[in-house]
Amino acid sequence: MKMPLLFSSLFKPNHNSMVITIKRLSLVFGLAFLTQAQAIELADLRTKVQERNTQLVTSEPALGQKYQTSIFKWLSGPPSVQFQAMKSNMALGSDEYEVGISLPFNSPSALQLQEKQRQLDSQIQHIQDQQLRLFYSGLLRQVLWQRLLAQQEEKIALDKRQWMSDILADLQTQTRAGELSEYALLLWQQRHIQSQISYAKAKSELDAAINYYQSVTGTTELPEHYVETSVIESNQRWHSHPQLQMLSLTRQQANLAYALSDAKQTPWTLQILARQLRGPFQTENLLGVAIDIPLTWGSQNTLSNHIEWRQTIQEIEQMTAQAYTQIRQQYLDSQSQLVFLQHKNELLEQQAGIAEKITQHLQLLTRNNEVEQGSLLLELINQREISYQFSKNQLLQAQQISILNQISGQAL
Repeated sequence: MKMPLLFSSLFKPNHNSMVITIKRLSLVFGLAFLTQAQAIELADLRTKVQERNTQLVTSEPALGQKYQTSIFKWLSGPPSVQFQAMKSNMALGSDEYEVGISLPFNSPSALQLQEKQRQLDSQIQHIQDQQLRLFYSGLLRQVLWQRLLAQQEEKIALDKRQWMSDILADLQTQTRAGELSEYALLLWQQRHIQSQISYAKAKSELDAAINYYQSVTGTTELPEHYVETSVIESNQRWHSHPQLQMLSLTRQQANLAYALSDAKQTPWTLQILARQLRGPFQTENLLGVAIDIPLTWGSQNTLSNHIEWRQTIQEIEQMTAQAYTQIRQQYLDSQSQLVFLQHKNELLEQQAGIAEKITQHLQLLTRNNEVEQGSLLLELINQREISYQFSKNQLLQAQQISILNQISGQAL
């Protein structure tokens, strides 16, 4: 039987290797995203996401900072005023009137601790900003890669549908000419219908992904460069994760609070007094000061404070160990997944070479009428699927690097 025109045109003696074809197809699918992207960077897009969701962020920290700056740092509390009037019941007695102002001062050690507390609060606010950036970076990475993967699936499904439609038209011509069995045509028609179903599903998922992306970012624009590079090299950098840093600062905060609750930090009190003595013969005005300095020695914290502090430290240590273990395990799992995807690329290239040789053998067998032409059609589909897997695998590798950066605490 004469070789159908379709097959003879697909398998010319000087055709390119299947591996080159796979890489070319994957490059086309990969660059398809960049052709639609506008000039916007990931960091700028993350800022857009954060600004768009500012209504979810409380303004309490700013109010707290304003409250702190409204009180004199050297006072442990508000000043108080005392009034005193004493009337004598004797004819020649003196009446006494007194006005006093009490100023509770922090002790020198308390001032040092409060200065450390202010510095620690500044560090905590910085880490909170990092945590917020990391949160919105994770949100952006999620919607971005969901859209990119859905967009690639839609492009693959569209390409497959069009490719099968073109071949179907040629197969129908070959069948009418008696050069192709009806079985092979029916088999291809069935596969063609399935490709239409796959495309409809992929298109629906892409529309949903775009809507979700727009609801989070406020735009349909894609970043100009969405592929990240791995910025973590060793396990030691995990300690710079904002979650672990916050737990470390929380422990320091608990230690400072425990130190400030000690009796040694009891405020010193300065009193400024004005007294007037009114007698039958003269009026005497007196001015003076009084200083109240508590006498303390050693650690004078209460037992209940000590128990509460110890329990707090134990809880923080347990939370730190759990967070570190979780981050480390998630990172190692994702790293293993990345290694698998890289190895899968190599295997797909080998599989492509084998599939090409199988197709060449099937071509010869089909020419000699030793196998049904439907087998060759199935192998054509298999080769196409390998090219699709290769392109998807490359995008999954880029996504996995993004996941690794998110797990290790690297914000956009």
